[in-house]
Amino acid sequence: MKRYWLARAGVNHGLYELTQLRDMLAANELLEEDHLCAEGTEAWVTLEDFVIKNPPKTAAWQAGGVTEKQRAYLTFLGFPIPTTKGEAAALIQAAANNPLMEKRCFEWRAARLYLHPELYSAERAVMESGRVEVKKMRAAVFRDCINEAAAEPEMSAFKRILLKEAQAVIDYMDELSPGWDMGEWGEQRNMYENEILDLLERALALRFPEKIRKGWKFKFEP
Repeated sequence: MKRYWLARAGVNHGLYELTQLRDMLAANELLEEDHLCAEGTEAWVTLEDFVIKNPPKTAAWQAGGVTEKQRAYLTFLGFPIPTTKGEAAALIQAAANNPLMEKRCFEWRAARLYLHPELYSAERAVMESGRVEVKKMRAAVFRDCINEAAAEPEMSAFKRILLKEAQAVIDYMDELSPGWDMGEWGEQRNMYENEILDLLERALALRFPEKIRKGWKFKFEP
């Protein structure tokens, strides 16, 4: 059976069989920015193109029993469990298209890895590898955010910082509050979030007070 590589956030994962990818798609586990490549080829395609080339499942699949992943997802959403895979897929798709369910559907992507580790071991491996890559970039992202703001003195409390200083701030936060950059379900949070940047700026002010611009009335307490 043909197998595929999955590229997410610059990291390749797999290999996945077509049936696995279809189940992941039905359970809303693939992201719009994902790319896929068939084993033995170098032709990467977008998720949209992949779906076009791999049309909806057969009538036999639609009539099959609800999968364990579908059951877990629908239970998390608070939906009743239907009889067939097709009905379950329709409920999941309806939830994905419902603005009122957006937050809950988003939470599922991380929660499923911890609530059902036996079902999502492969997906958890994907998340962990992605988290490793983000952790490698944390200091560079923070440095760039500070230095970009520092280019406009009237907008920033800080002077420019070096990568080693940014790394020292990250290390300080890791020691002071392990997990400070993780979400409720253990997922890696976006380093550009205001809350994350506020935490790092507080740490920067404590570790490198000389980086605060002279005369700046600091806006938060250490």
